[in-house]
Amino acid sequence: MKWMIVAADERLMQELQVVLQRNGCDGDSTVQHLEAGSLEEMLARVHALFNAQQKVETDCVEIGEITLQLSRKMVWHAGKSLDLTPKEFVILSRLMLAKGEAVQRDTLLKDIYQWATEPATNTLEVHIHNLREKIGKAYIKTLRGVGYRFIVPGK
Repeated sequence: MKWMIVAADERLMQELQVVLQRNGCDGDSTVQHLEAGSLEEMLARVHALFNAQQKVETDCVEIGEITLQLSRKMVWHAGKSLDLTPKEFVILSRLMLAKGEAVQRDTLLKDIYQWATEPATNTLEVHIHNLREKIGKAYIKTLRGVGYRFIVPGK
């Protein structure tokens, strides 16, 4: 099948094509637009469809031997279920969803305590230490002066 888009608004038609291509459509699907003015609604529905699909795909994150399921708040290491505290789960999920990017210490503090700074305490470091004990020390790398990064050991 080929794309068939009929629209009064060329800009909206181009945006729809970009959205579809960006989300892996190769042009073999059919999209029909028959009424003038309804392309905006169709574009919104296409955006919503792909956003919903992405949310489902990100419910389960697997990096190395660690699997995290956000909806059930469960974590497995090498197939074995881990018992994490709620704060450890939040920290691990933030780090894993960042996909190897640095996560600032302040961001983690906001996630677990709802404030940006925690002067004169090391509770975040304690949570990180406990998390490392449960999943393995090599998975969480400390970035001095920045924060932390989730990595796959040996890569």
